[in-house]
Amino acid sequence: MKRAMCGIALCLGNTAGHGQSMSPTVDAVKPDAPPPTITVKGQRPQVRRTIDSSTYDVKDNAQAQAGTAADVLNTLPSVQASQDGALTVRGNSNVQLYIDGKPASAADGAITLQTMPGGSIASVEVMTNPSAKYDANGGAIVNLILKKDADAGAHATLTANAGDHRRANATLAGSYGGKRLSANLTASLRDDVRFTEIRNERTLADAGGAVIGRSARDAHYTPTHSKALNVDGSLTYKLTASSDLGMDFSLAHASPKNRVFEHRVDYDPLGNLISEYDRVRGGTYSGHKEDVSLYYQDRGSADRGSLKIVAQATRDSVRSDRPFLLSAIIPAAPDTAQRFYNGSFTQQQRLSIDYGHPLGNGIRFSAGSELKREALRVENGQAAISFDAVDHDPPPLGTIYGVTKRTAAAYLTVEAQWGKWTVQAGERGQLAKLKFNGTFGPQPPDRTITALNHSLSIARDLGTGQLTLKMTRSQQLFDLRDLDPLITYIDPDSRSIGSPGLFPQEITSIEGAYAFGKGARSGAVTLYYRHARDTLADYSIFLPDNVEVSAKRNFGSAQSYGLEATIADHLSKTLKFSVTANAFHTEFPQIAANGSGETRSRYSYTAQISVDWEPNLVDDLHVDANAQGPTLVPQGEKSGTYAASIVWRHKVSAKLALSLSGQSILRRPYVRTVLDTSTGHDVGRRLNGARALFAGLKYKLD
Repeated sequence: MKRAMCGIALCLGNTAGHGQSMSPTVDAVKPDAPPPTITVKGQRPQVRRTIDSSTYDVKDNAQAQAGTAADVLNTLPSVQASQDGALTVRGNSNVQLYIDGKPASAADGAITLQTMPGGSIASVEVMTNPSAKYDANGGAIVNLILKKDADAGAHATLTANAGDHRRANATLAGSYGGKRLSANLTASLRDDVRFTEIRNERTLADAGGAVIGRSARDAHYTPTHSKALNVDGSLTYKLTASSDLGMDFSLAHASPKNRVFEHRVDYDPLGNLISEYDRVRGGTYSGHKEDVSLYYQDRGSADRGSLKIVAQATRDSVRSDRPFLLSAIIPAAPDTAQRFYNGSFTQQQRLSIDYGHPLGNGIRFSAGSELKREALRVENGQAAISFDAVDHDPPPLGTIYGVTKRTAAAYLTVEAQWGKWTVQAGERGQLAKLKFNGTFGPQPPDRTITALNHSLSIARDLGTGQLTLKMTRSQQLFDLRDLDPLITYIDPDSRSIGSPGLFPQEITSIEGAYAFGKGARSGAVTLYYRHARDTLADYSIFLPDNVEVSAKRNFGSAQSYGLEATIADHLSKTLKFSVTANAFHTEFPQIAANGSGETRSRYSYTAQISVDWEPNLVDDLHVDANAQGPTLVPQGEKSGTYAASIVWRHKVSAKLALSLSGQSILRRPYVRTVLDTSTGHDVGRRLNGARALFAGLKYKLD
């Protein structure tokens, strides 16, 4: 799987309120109670702000009818999720996905966002500057809190949708609530369809900058049917009124299927045609993840400590096995074929303990520890095969890369309340040991990495709003795949190689936010700044035979600053709207062939708008749109995107509701990416995705 060209995540800040009718209520503060919160009530969505985060209620989110978790996230302020599971916050790709407060791996998170039905999510917690309590890896956290209905008795709901181009999905959600035991189970099947087209124009150069060739490539994908299964469940046993034993589990599998028909022509420096051929790609691609966790929690009280212990085990895999069949046109030559295999397998075990206790006089401390083991195995190989043979042999295996990371971490935070002021300070220490094993060829030396992360938050309750200042300094570790010293063959034109000597980048983030509300009108303004030292960035070159080789490097410093504002209001008793706009400036080092470069910068933006109309008690219409401006990548620039969706729902009875959904009915169809390297210039246009229309129903079976 080709690694996406992406830059450092630069744009983080406090997530402001979005799409709500804001009637702030400040929780009464008792001695030694948790810090005050502001609850913003309304149809879309209810948001609850604390000194740590903003939590959005999405139980009745309109996009949950036919969409995935990614579709629901795209309706929230500053959060964007792409169709391939890439998550950003204000354009920042350094985002950690959590599910019910437990971290998901990168592969696990991508599979979850593409396969989990949006209706499984009760709320979404967004932490733009997480405290020292959390392992945020220098970025933001998006925590999906799943529905765990505990109403007495057995209940079930069926949601089904049928769409154009044979799209379809169905979700069955059931729950049971007893005196002490409660259970939830959600199972879903999806068949999503994407349409993809790619065009690349590339100019190759030698070390001196002289042009040595040009090429053009057009690739047409057959409609990609992405079939997916997702199962999520939980069991909870109530020990006392404030303590539980529980188990959460999930399973997901996704297998997109398509074929790619490619036409390519190559020219010499004078523009003369030197080669032309057609190439067809087939094969298989699949992603799979399993997760189970056991926990004990005592929620405590205003005068008693709280305790939570979690043991978690996760396993995920992504593998592709693809043949490429080449038919030469100019010059005439026999047909040839190659087979490329890539497999990535991760296992993770985690144990965490969190304890909090009031100390009196409005002071409360929290402390905890975490032990984690993550084992990664990457398999890769390529081989020539017969053009007309159906190859049932085992996949070609040329290299194996293995690494195990063991991490031990501990944190301490202290919260103090004085009247309307709340201050939270924290420290998190972390020790990570990397051991390389099973690697073909030269094996990198084992490594030990230490970190000490700091956080400070100050909040002032203003009665009808809240003023917050947050500051963090933390470390962002590299992906373990980026340390692979072996050449990975992705396809005939793409390779990657890791950098075992990478070191973490240091992140400093500061943000200030002011949220307000009066009656139906509400708003928030956030200023933020982010600086990265020893930036982790992708770096590419083009070889003379037109093969792109990519790697990860540490390079220079990057920074960004921005302003986000949001406002929500009622235009009438039945019509509500909200608008969020974010403008930011990014500075990023331009990487040259010799490792030097100059700083590039640009202004950009993100924006979101939503409108909700309820003309009567049985109908509601929802429209939402989001846009992101052009962004810098380490060696170039990527154009912006926009999309707009609409959902109509009609309540037939207390048990049955019908819906019509249009996803991405307005959108920018192509993304243009420009890549400038020391050995070439590449301009690519990619169409990915398509408009989707669904007719659906939701029926309560109990």
